[in-house]
This record gives sequence, C-alpha cells and structure tokens, in this order.
Amino acid sequence: MDLSCSSVSLCSQFSSVSFNESDLLIPQNSSRYVNVTVVASTGQAGGTYLGTINVSDVNSSKTISLGIVVPTTYTWTASPLSVNTTKGTGQAGLLQEIQIQNTGNSNLTFFLNSTNSSIVTPNQSSITVPISNNRSFYINYTAPSSAGEYVEKISINNASYSPIQLNVTVNMTTTEINVTILYPNSTSNI
Repeated sequence: MDLSCSSVSLCSQFSSVSFNESDLLIPQNSSRYVNVTVVASTGQAGGTYLGTINVSDVNSSKTISLGIVVPTTYTWTASPLSVNTTKGTGQAGLLQEIQIQNTGNSNLTFFLNSTNSSIVTPNQSSITVPISNNRSFYINYTAPSSAGEYVEKISINNASYSPIQLNVTVNMTTTEINVTILYPNSTSNI
C-alpha cells in the first residue's frame, strides 16, 4: 500500500507532509498504525486546516480525512530597549527609531505610551505589525529646561500577546549650554 497527500490545500500550505512508513504490507483482516507528520511553515496562520490522505494499492484506493490545528501565536520582540542620550536643555527633536519584530503567526497591534510625555513620546499611539514582519516607530523628545538626569519609559503593549509589555528605557542627561560671543561685539567690530 502507498500513502500520499491528496488534498491540494493540505499538501501545498505546509512545509511537508510525511509518513513514517511507505509501501505497507498489511495482511488481510488486520490493521497497522502509521504516523503522519505535518510541518507548518514559518508564519503559518493559526487555524484548522482540513485535507485528505490517499491510501492505495494496485486494486483499490481510499481517502482518509485529516484535520490539522495550527495554534495562533502572538510572540514578538522589540529593539533597542535602552536609549542613552545627552541633550542641551530645551532642545527637541527625533531621538530614536524603535523596531518591533512579529515572530508570531498573526498580525499584531500594539499600544504605545510614555511615562512622561513632556520629555519623551512615541510618534504614534499604536502600530500594527504584519505576520513575520518588522515595523518601526520613533521616539520624539523635549529636553527639560533645567539640567539633570531623567529616566523615562516608552511602553509597547497588548494584554493578549507574549510578552504582554516591553519597555524602552530612555536615560536622558540634560546640560545647560551657554555661549558667550567675545568677538565681534558691539564695541569691537570686525
């Protein structure tokens, strides 16, 4: 007897469909267990997939229904998770690009928040990352008007995912920048 994957949807949507035995010899009125191994592709969408396996010999053929469940995974990473910077007091601008990588098999939507939006803030409030893809957002900053050291966080989160939340820690040192122009001045021209 020969075993083969006979369902186009099952055979083509998975990396491989294999059997632990081939060319089976089964005596009349007996049975035999055969293991079927189905390997999902990276990023294979979660869900139930239905297909058929064909069991045949020279004189007959029979199809067997097969149901495969691919669990939905909501996994991800982000980088960098730490930003260290020194800025002049009162400066503002773009601080850092943060990249989120979707390592799961479902589109992921995240919510972005700041512990102190007067110092650091994401350039958007949410971001969607497609299956097996990366997306980026940017951290904008406004350095406080007084010199000091400030530690703030940007949270990337969704309670349904794993991990639930990652934080980007921003360590910002601000320093006063004073410039005195000695020459030329109002009494000594060029």
